[in-house]
Amino acid sequence: MAPSLSPIRSHHVAVIGAGAAGLVAARELRREGHSVVVFERQKQVGGAWIYTDHIESDPLSVDPTRSVVHSSVYGSLRTNLPRECMGYRDFPFVIRSGVSESRDPRRFSSHGEVLAYLQDFPKEFAIEEMIRFDTAVVKVAPAAEEGSGKWRIESTEKEKKVLRDEIYDAVVVCNGHYIEPRHAEIPGISSWPGKEMHSHNYRIPEPFRDQVVVLIGNSASADDISRDIARVAKEVHVACRSNAADTYIERPGYSNLWMHSMIESVHGDGSVVFQNGKTISVDVIMHCTGYKYHFPFLETNGNVTVDDNRVGPLYKDVFSPAFAPWLSFVGIPWKVIPFPMFELQSKWIAGVLSGRIPLPSKEDMMMEIKTLYSTLDAQGIAKRYTHQMGISQFEYNSWLASQCGCSETEEWRKEMYLTTGGTRKRAHPETYRDEWDDHHLVVVLIGNSSSAEDISRDSASFAKEVHVACRSNPADTFIKQTGYSNLWTHSMIESVHEDGSVVFQNGKTISVDIIMHCTGFQVLPFPMFELQSKWIAGVLSGWIPLPSKEDMITEIKTFYSTLEVQGIPKRYTHRMGNTQFEYDNWLTSQCGCSETEEWRKEMCLASGVRKEANPETYRDEWDDHHLISQAYQDFSLYS
Repeated sequence: MAPSLSPIRSHHVAVIGAGAAGLVAARELRREGHSVVVFERQKQVGGAWIYTDHIESDPLSVDPTRSVVHSSVYGSLRTNLPRECMGYRDFPFVIRSGVSESRDPRRFSSHGEVLAYLQDFPKEFAIEEMIRFDTAVVKVAPAAEEGSGKWRIESTEKEKKVLRDEIYDAVVVCNGHYIEPRHAEIPGISSWPGKEMHSHNYRIPEPFRDQVVVLIGNSASADDISRDIARVAKEVHVACRSNAADTYIERPGYSNLWMHSMIESVHGDGSVVFQNGKTISVDVIMHCTGYKYHFPFLETNGNVTVDDNRVGPLYKDVFSPAFAPWLSFVGIPWKVIPFPMFELQSKWIAGVLSGRIPLPSKEDMMMEIKTLYSTLDAQGIAKRYTHQMGISQFEYNSWLASQCGCSETEEWRKEMYLTTGGTRKRAHPETYRDEWDDHHLVVVLIGNSSSAEDISRDSASFAKEVHVACRSNPADTFIKQTGYSNLWTHSMIESVHEDGSVVFQNGKTISVDIIMHCTGFQVLPFPMFELQSKWIAGVLSGWIPLPSKEDMITEIKTFYSTLEVQGIPKRYTHRMGNTQFEYDNWLTSQCGCSETEEWRKEMCLASGVRKEANPETYRDEWDDHHLISQAYQDFSLYS
C-alpha cells in the first residue's frame, strides 16, 4: 500500500489555482475535514474562463522573457457542451432566480456566463475565505528537512510584495493547461515573411479584416475562430494534420472559408503550399494547436516530468507514485466533461488524504502506469495523447465514483455529451449550439424547498417533463403546475426500478432520466446564526452558565421521546418552521438581548403564504411596505 495514513486524519493542504478544478478541490478537501489554502495568481476566481482583451507582446508566445497573459478566451467563445451537462454534480449550472438580468440564459453559454457560474460556486460554499488572491506560486518542492511527505511552498503576494515560505502536508495542483501554447512544425517557416501567431492571443476578428488567414488545427477553437474571422477576412483556410492529403472543401454557407490537408511548406515570397497541391499567398498563420502542460513552479527531481505533453508517471492521471498521496493533480485529462470529473477526482484525493480511501502500493501504481504506457505504445498512440479520453471518460468516472462511494455519471449526462459532440456538432456546426433536440429528458425533483421550486421551473424550460415529489403531499397528489404544460407535483416516490421507471404513491409510473434531491430545511438563517454565536461566545467566556451534563442529556432524551410519541422521524429532529421564533426567543433570554422583531416574524410568515399563492411572482410583487418601514426604523437604531 501507499504510505499509511491515520484513519480520518486532517491535513494542511495547498491547492494551486482557483479555477474550476481548484474551487471544487478546495470544497471537497474541506468537506473531508482538511484545512485548505488556495493560491490564485489573479484577482478573482475562474481560471481559464476569465476574459481579458490583453494579449502577449510575442504573438506566438515563445519568448521566455514575455509577460504571460493567463487567459486564452476569445470574445465570441461559447461552450461546446450544454450547461446542464457541464455543471458540477451537486451544483447545477442553471439560471438561478434573483441573479442579474445581464446573465446569459442560453444552454451553450458564453464565457462570461461560465465565469459567473464559477463565481457563484465559492459564494455558495463559502470558499473565498480560503483563497489568497493575487498570489503567485514560485516554487513547490519536497521539504526533506521537515520529514516525509511535507512540501515547501514559496509564494509572492504581488500587491503587498509579501514573500512567503510555508510548509504543507500535501499539495493539489489545479493550475490548468491552457496557457503555454503548442505549435505545429512548418517547413520553411524561418524565412516566411508573414505574421505567425497562436490562438492564445486571439480575441476579436477585426485585426484580420481583408487579410488571407491560415489556421492550423481541428479543435473547437479552430472551428470557432475560422468562422469568426471569415466575417471580415478576405479568405480563411483551415489546415489539419488529420485530414486526408487531397482534402480541399469549401465550407457550406461561406464563400471565403476552405478546409485543407496539412501545410507542406511555406516560402519567402509569402506563399503557403498545402499537401493537396494548393498554393496561396498568406498574411497570417494562426496555430490553433492546443497547449502544453506546464508546471514551472514544481520541483520533483525528475519524479514528475512532461514529455511530449505526457505528464508522468501519474496513477489514474492524479497521483504521483513517488510522492503519493502528498502530491496530486486535478484536471489533467482532456476531451472530457471537465467540471464533474474535477469533482470526482477531488473527492478521491480528499478521501485518500484523510485515510478513508486506500491507495495501492507505489510498486503496484507504477506497474499499472507502465502497462498503460506499453498499451499506448503498441497501439501507435503518441505520448501527447496519453491524457485524451473521449468516451473512455465514463469508465474512468465510474471507477472514481466506486472509490468514493458515490453515484456514477448520470445516463442523461452521458447521452447529452455523446449526442452533442458525436453527431449534432458534426452535422450542424453552425447551429448546434442554438438548435437542439434533447427535450426528451424526464426529470424528477424530490422536495418542497425553494430550491426544488426554482430548479423545477428552470428545468421545465428544456426538459420534456419535470415531476416534483414531496413527502408531505397527500398520497393521491397529482397536480399540473399552472402556466406549464410539462411540470407536475406528485406525492412521494414509492419505488424506483432497474428499467428506469419511478413509481409514485399516487399510482403514477413514469420512465425517468434524472432524479435530483432538493431536500433541505428552512429557517431565517442569518439572525439565528447570530444568536447561536452570541450564546456560544458567552458560554465560552463564562458569563452565561450551561446546565450540567446530566441535565442536558435529560432534556435531550425528553425531547427525543416527545418526537417519537408524536410519530416524527429522526430526520425531522432539527426542522423548525414557526417554532424557530420560540427557539430564538430562548436564545435571546440567555444572551440578554431583544427578542426577534415582530416585523421580521410577520414578514417571514407572510412571505410563506404569498409564495404558496403566487409562486411565480412573489419575489417581485409584495404588499408588506408597512413591514419594510418598521424594519428600516430598526435598522436606523442599529446603525
